[in-house]
Amino acid sequence: METKVNFPVIIWQRTLNLLFSVRGLIALLMSVYMVVAGAYLIDMLMESSTIYGELINLFNDRPDLRFQWFFFDGALTKLVTLFTAPLFVFDAVCGDKKAERIGILLSRPISRVQYMFINLGSAILAFSILFFGALGPGYFAIQPQVPELTAGAYFGTAGLLWLLGVFTLCVALLISTMVKSNLLSFIISFGLFSFYMLPNTMKYNSDAMLAAAKITPHYYATYFTTNDVTAGLYIGHALVIIIMCLPFLALAIWKFKSEDL
Repeated sequence: METKVNFPVIIWQRTLNLLFSVRGLIALLMSVYMVVAGAYLIDMLMESSTIYGELINLFNDRPDLRFQWFFFDGALTKLVTLFTAPLFVFDAVCGDKKAERIGILLSRPISRVQYMFINLGSAILAFSILFFGALGPGYFAIQPQVPELTAGAYFGTAGLLWLLGVFTLCVALLISTMVKSNLLSFIISFGLFSFYMLPNTMKYNSDAMLAAAKITPHYYATYFTTNDVTAGLYIGHALVIIIMCLPFLALAIWKFKSEDL
């Protein structure tokens, strides 16, 4: 008689293991730094007497959008999102293979598809706890510095950045199924995200770069850093990012199901 598997418990246990680990500590420190810098460093950099302040003033004359652009669309939050989320999944499959845990895990009984969703679900949960755990209280530290910034604009943009993190998790999960080395998976994952971010980083340089940026989730995640949040457009952008996640997740599941373990 098969023993019933409690998937929520398994996901929660794996989430705790991820959080209370070296990678969890690194992700926590990066998240805290993000908010501290947002609350204090950015306030100083946005002063008109600084070089950054002058550039931001040229970019937009609204203090709230200047902050949104610098904090969410600049390197700070976007890089933390792109390089924190994959920490929780880059070695999920290849690590289990290397440690020869795959056979044990799949005999619980857990199907291969369920195994993949356990990995992805626990990684998303761990990333979400750190991401919103830092950005939630961070709003109340940042808002006095930028009174024009509304909770809707802040958390709306943060939500799209979170979806960008989910996208990176799906890509990193695919890479983890394709390689056998944890180190190689780490290098490929973070190298790919650096390359994939370039069009969005340079989208203001030319029409060609702007067109290239529109086929990346980064563009849709950071659109409202320079535009007011509207409900219909916001939902559309969220759906675009989710749709972009699906091929990578589907490929990861197909690759793992087709392997001879």
